[in-house]
Amino acid sequence: MITKTEIEVQIALGTVDTPQQIARLVRNTVDVEALEWAIKYRNTKVRAAAINNEALPIGLLLWACVFETSKTTKEVLKRIVSERRGEIECVLNVVKHYPQLSMDWNNDTTSKHS
Repeated sequence: MITKTEIEVQIALGTVDTPQQIARLVRNTVDVEALEWAIKYRNTKVRAAAINNEALPIGLLLWACVFETSKTTKEVLKRIVSERRGEIECVLNVVKHYPQLSMDWNNDTTSKHS
């Protein structure tokens, strides 16, 4: 499995240095940390590769829907969201029926004993 660290090492060593080469690594990873890194990467080809990866968690896909600014990458998002619509509906139904699952339990102001 290609990890985020492996991608970063290959970039640092110069083994991969073009967005196309980085995108190829991103397309072939199932490492969520690598996909999260890639979806926030400065190059649109790398971000699009992360969005196209079936291993991308729904939460990161929805994050990209909100924060992506590139027109090209937004077109990729539109297609992928359409393809993964069933998965997204399942997640939204869980949040709808169990809203406590969507709370931020890391927030110190949230009572953990209520």
